[in-house]
Parts: sequence; structure tokens; C-alpha cells
Amino acid sequence: KKTFVLYFSFFRPDCFPEFTLFIQLVLRMIESIQKPGVRKLQDVIAPTLYARKGDPLEHKKRDLLQSLIDAMESDCGGSNAAGDPIGTDEGKKTPPKQCLLSPVEVESNASLVLTAGTVNLSKYSSWLLYLLARHQDVQEKVRDEIKTILQNGDAINYDAVRKMQYLEQVYLESLRTQSSPSGFVTRLVEKELDAGCVKIPEGVSIVIPTYLLHHDPELWQDPHSFDPERFRPETFEPEDADGAYQPFGAGPRNCFAMAFSKKVIMLLAAKVVAKYRLVLSRADQEADLTDNDMEDLLVVGHVKRGLYVKFKKY
Repeated sequence: KKTFVLYFSFFRPDCFPEFTLFIQLVLRMIESIQKPGVRKLQDVIAPTLYARKGDPLEHKKRDLLQSLIDAMESDCGGSNAAGDPIGTDEGKKTPPKQCLLSPVEVESNASLVLTAGTVNLSKYSSWLLYLLARHQDVQEKVRDEIKTILQNGDAINYDAVRKMQYLEQVYLESLRTQSSPSGFVTRLVEKELDAGCVKIPEGVSIVIPTYLLHHDPELWQDPHSFDPERFRPETFEPEDADGAYQPFGAGPRNCFAMAFSKKVIMLLAAKVVAKYRLVLSRADQEADLTDNDMEDLLVVGHVKRGLYVKFKKY
């Protein structure tokens, strides 16, 4: 019931178009407040962008910014910033008909990763560490896996973290349990869809509540429990889950920071668990969190009373 009320409130303009103007005014006010900070980010990103375009050696760097630059054509004539043809068939030099990304769009997307990524990463990583503190058995399994992989004295880096299968299961399960009641994914129906009890006509926009999706007992066994074992590779593959798992959306329009988030959060968790034992520092956090404990209308859930975890030297 609460989730329905939240969704009805959030998407009221879809039901009552007369609210659209008011919402637009509010969004413009928010945009005016954010502009100074965004402009500072763009002042940092823009010089880097054009420095890489002018220096061939810079093109060898493989990071998120370079991936965005590769999708941008320097002259809309079929080559990217490095001078390589893009958007063409293999072995052909036929230029594409239009630019993929403009310089402004590259700057905007890079700014988005820095701003949205910082907030989301802090919340997702805090939630994962909290779950490890609550579930000591899971924490010990993660620690044992880290010891096994690093038994030759290797450093904890991205290559090592990629081998940590159980830690990845913990990460995936933490995202499933963390969805806030108002998190959503929207999709446009391309052709008429028969959903059994209802037919959805072509052209209709569908709002998919991720909280309900990730806690549906018909899709997940004991959905309100924290169980990383449900993500074992031999029993479950997120990409083959038929839409049941969408913490970052799904399809070609999913969150492009998905891989970045996974690498950073798993690396952070591995470094912390390797050195510290995590325990809850408040007795009231032993109880399961409910919807009433979460801040409303946030795409990434936020616990009202905060999360308190002690780090004990291991």
C-alpha cells in the first residue's frame, strides 16, 4: 500500500497533466542551484577532454572518459578522437550519418558519473558493510575467500577482486535488498503485450518498481532475507533472469556506471574485510529494517536513523 501511494505521488503529472508546469518550475529551481557546482566539474573535465584529443599518447588510456571520447567524432566524418573510424562495418571506412556524442554530451556524462556516482557509491558501499556486520557468517566466508586468493602475498587490486566469486554474490544480493520503495525503471512498449490478466497496448510507458520486483515471492524465495547463495553462478545468472533483477535498469539504456560501481564497491569491501572485523555498534540495528525505516522518494534507499558499524582490527 505504501509503495502504491509513493508511486502515485511521484508520477502524479502522468495522471494529471495540469501538474506538469509546476513540476517543471521545481526542476528548474533545482537546476539553478546545481549549476555552479556542475560548471566547476565541467571546467575540470573540458581541458582533459581536449588535451586527449590533441595528444596521441593520451588515447592509449583506457578509462571511462576515454570510452566517452571514443564515442565522439572529432569532425562527424567517421573518426573518433584517436582518428580511428567508428560506427562502421568491419573493414569498411564508410562514415556514419551522424555524430554519436558531442563534446558537451561527453562533458555532461562525465560530470554525471562524478556527481551521481559519488552519492550512490557511498550509500551502496555503506549498505554492504552494514549487511556484513549483521551477518557474521557471511563476513567470515568473504574473509576466507580473500585469504585464499591472496595466499601468495598478492595485493588487493581489481584483478584479485575479479576472482572473488562469493564477494560478488554478496554485492549482488546487497543491491537486491537495498532497493528503495520508490526506485523504478521505465520502458516503452514497442508492440502490444499480453501480460495474462491485462493487455498493454503499443506506445504505453510502463513503470517498473524495483523494490516490488526484487521482493516478489513469485520470483525470489524468501525475498526479505539476505542470502548471497541465491546468486551462485550455477543456479542464477543476472543477465538471464528475465528482468527479475534490475538494480541498474536493463537493456541498452541501463546505468552505464554499473561496471564502475561494481569494481569500486567490491574493492572497498575486500580491503576493509581483510583488515577489520565489522560489528554492529547499536543494539537497535539487530532488528530487520522495514519500509518505515527508509527515507521515501529516493532512487537509492537511505536509512533514516543511519547505519552504525564498528571496525575492529582483525
